[in-house]
Amino acid sequence: MSRIRLARLLVLVAMTLGWQDCLVLVVVLGAAAYLVRRCWKTLRRGKAGGCGSGCSACPSGESAGPKVVTLEPISQRRDS
Repeated sequence: MSRIRLARLLVLVAMTLGWQDCLVLVVVLGAAAYLVRRCWKTLRRGKAGGCGSGCSACPSGESAGPKVVTLEPISQRRDS
């Protein structure tokens, strides 16, 4: 489709639809483009993680266990 035909089609659509319809069309097309981009990036990445070597090679993948913090109530002072 040539650029002139595309421009004429856009003008025709803009004249037929109101400004609210055009705004909704832009939002829907933007959301669709976002979803297509996310799917494309997911499919291109494959099944491997970020670095491709597995978590055992990363220092953050070490299983040092969860850090536990003990919370104790603050004792009330009695200044009498």
